[in-house]
Amino acid sequence: MSHSERDNDQVSEHLGRLLEHADQLLGEWRDYSHKLRAELDDQAAEAGQRAGQAMRDSLTEFGQAGERLEDLSRSLHKARLQARGLAAVRGPWLVVLVVQLLVGAVLIALVMRSGTAPPPAAVVDAGVIADASAPADALVPDAAPARLPPLCAGLLRGVAKPSAVQLIRACAVVACGHRPPAKVDRGNRALRGTLAKCKPERDGALIQELLQILGAKKSLARCKLSAGDDGAYSVDPTFVASCRGDAGK
Repeated sequence: MSHSERDNDQVSEHLGRLLEHADQLLGEWRDYSHKLRAELDDQAAEAGQRAGQAMRDSLTEFGQAGERLEDLSRSLHKARLQARGLAAVRGPWLVVLVVQLLVGAVLIALVMRSGTAPPPAAVVDAGVIADASAPADALVPDAAPARLPPLCAGLLRGVAKPSAVQLIRACAVVACGHRPPAKVDRGNRALRGTLAKCKPERDGALIQELLQILGAKKSLARCKLSAGDDGAYSVDPTFVASCRGDAGK
């Protein structure tokens, strides 16, 4: 066997081992990609406190896979250098050309077979981790107690020039839960009886003042009714003060 044939056999044997090694690494990389995708999907579903540690583990495994690819790159570089060294050996130039073509084919095959990028890491929403770590009572500040609107507000909307008795009757319906008798009697005794039995949860002071005004048998003609922007009337402190006769004092 000539010197050139021995060199050719040596290079062919080396390239065969290199291809076998490359196939093994590509298989490991493919298996690793599937495993990494499955792990990241599971980790993204769990989220919370375990997400950070799981991401660090995945990055460590990814770095190990990168080291394997670096080993493959060094092996291919070594093969190229050996093939170039054959140019200095006496022998047919056809052998050198074949070796160069084989090395180039190996590189192209590796690029084509590993052209698919590894699956992207699943992105864990930072808001999920923040919500899991933040205390629940720190997220919602103490809300100030809401100020309730007047109980007898928004009454007689659309009624043209209602009387004070009509407004007080409408307030009694809202505050006391039942309608006073519709008949007009001296001193509004029926209306006073309804208000006397009424104990609303709020605006009770206004109801008591109305009861005192009716009990004093003061004329309700002095009561000043003022419609709001929505055309409705309200039994508020201003209305009660006008009925007492001390409005504007």
